[in-house]
Amino acid sequence: MANIKLTGAQVIQEKLLMVNQPEHLEEKQRLLDEITEEEGAPRQTAKVDEYEFLKVMSESDLHSTLLALLPVLSLEEKPSADKCKYLIGT
Repeated sequence: MANIKLTGAQVIQEKLLMVNQPEHLEEKQRLLDEITEEEGAPRQTAKVDEYEFLKVMSESDLHSTLLALLPVLSLEEKPSADKCKYLIGT
């Protein structure tokens, strides 16, 4: 379980570093400029949102992160292979 938490923490750190790179902000600004030109709307300035790192995560990255952040407890000491009960996030 400690390994899962470490992996989730590493994914969060990696994505936080990625979204704070100048290249990420430049790409976001380029996309905003394209939308502005197409719609004729006022120009917007790109900024990094508080939860931007979640937007760039893949499904497996998000899975690792949730496992790292949410407590998962087995409700049975010896569950059968086809029937396991867990308490998640409490």
